[in-house]
Amino acid sequence: MLLAYNLIRYKMLLMAKSLPSVHPNQLSFRDAASYIIFKLTQLSSQTPGNVPRDVLDIERNTRNLSWMGN
Repeated sequence: MLLAYNLIRYKMLLMAKSLPSVHPNQLSFRDAASYIIFKLTQLSSQTPGNVPRDVLDIERNTRNLSWMGN
């Protein structure tokens, strides 16, 4: 459980870095965890060659989400 928490927090750090002037503590953990878990559960339907691209898309698509301020 602790490993999953730390991995989500690390991904949140990367997501915040992809946004200008946003710190990781400005992202909602609940919303970020839900989004990350959703995207990771979708990986089972992907071909193995597309997995790295889809994992990187989590950070790239952060700009399209509005979940700051919680």
